[in-house]
Amino acid sequence: MYSFYKKYFLINLKDYPNLNLDLEINVLLFYFLIGILVSTVIINYRRQKMQSLLRQLVRHEATDEQRARSLREIKFDTKVIRYLLSREGQLTKMVSHVGEKKYTYEEYIALTKSKSLKEEKINFDVARFYIKPDGLDRAKRIIESGNYSLLNTLLLCLLVVAIYICIALLMPAILSFFNNLLG
Repeated sequence: MYSFYKKYFLINLKDYPNLNLDLEINVLLFYFLIGILVSTVIINYRRQKMQSLLRQLVRHEATDEQRARSLREIKFDTKVIRYLLSREGQLTKMVSHVGEKKYTYEEYIALTKSKSLKEEKINFDVARFYIKPDGLDRAKRIIESGNYSLLNTLLLCLLVVAIYICIALLMPAILSFFNNLLG
């Protein structure tokens, strides 16, 4: 395996004297690949969890404070969901909990300027969640957009690896072109 890597992917930058590069492109590309693969898996996992939570809230018709449900009631009490609900993001723009403080724009600006705005801690044991009326259409679009499955994630990772291989195989030709252009 290492001989295959060495033959096709190990780029010796000393072969390109006009470029004056002193870095390991192979290592840089490999770490870039690992970063993209890890972020792809994490993003798809979080999206799948978000989509599942929205689906459960819509299924239980939790669209206002009176019909709000706790995470235990909908059997969706996970650390990932707790994390997503406690951070400002796409999910919190659609989902709210009963008793959440709501500020007007002017109040929010005044509180941030005075630095007296404190992040609200959610007690997930008793908190009840619902989809905001203005976020219902967006939530339904996310639910209908398709499933984020393990197969989709694996296919995307395979696509990223294929692109990496293409770039790694084309890198010597690209470096030669620039070396000849500068030399």
